[in-house]
Amino acid sequence: MNLSRLWRKINKETHKNTEPIQALSKAILDGSLYMANSLRSSMEFNSHEENEKNWVYILFEVQYLFFHLVGRMASQAVGADKRSALLESIAPLVIDPTINAIFGHWPDDKKANIKSEYYKNLAESEYEYGACKNLWNDKGVDNMNEIVIHRFGKNIARAMGNEHNLGLIIDVQNNLVSKLKDIEFNRLLHKAFAEL
Repeated sequence: MNLSRLWRKINKETHKNTEPIQALSKAILDGSLYMANSLRSSMEFNSHEENEKNWVYILFEVQYLFFHLVGRMASQAVGADKRSALLESIAPLVIDPTINAIFGHWPDDKKANIKSEYYKNLAESEYEYGACKNLWNDKGVDNMNEIVIHRFGKNIARAMGNEHNLGLIIDVQNNLVSKLKDIEFNRLLHKAFAEL
């Protein structure tokens, strides 16, 4: 699945967002697509349709995590109001092209239902990740489920039908950290903060 062509079209049509907001949104799109695709070959469901359905769940979960990281880090760096403004700016630049690229051939009412469900699941994941005490490490944490990156790894492993596979959870975590570095997430996020 190639989101790049759709991204370019939306990028041309969207002039209200600054370049740093667009760059962060594109990095989230590219990073989430890369991560979901990197896990595709490890999926072993009974049918191609099941693999594809669960691949979409994985793609969405990666995006939910990226949104959480943006929100959590923005809250600390620029405060709640600017955090909300940033999320409101990037959400449609990530969600709309993702849904259109995957479900663009579906009727509008079904795409609207997918989008509504996406936002509902995004809110639920924000609550789930937001309840975690730490992002990366276990300092002051009694339960690994209180660490965002661990919870994310379990969520991805669950979508792959293998939620108790610790090796898979660790691989997902390592893949995430590597991809965040590759897309220069921190640098792009701080450039977006400067625009708020």
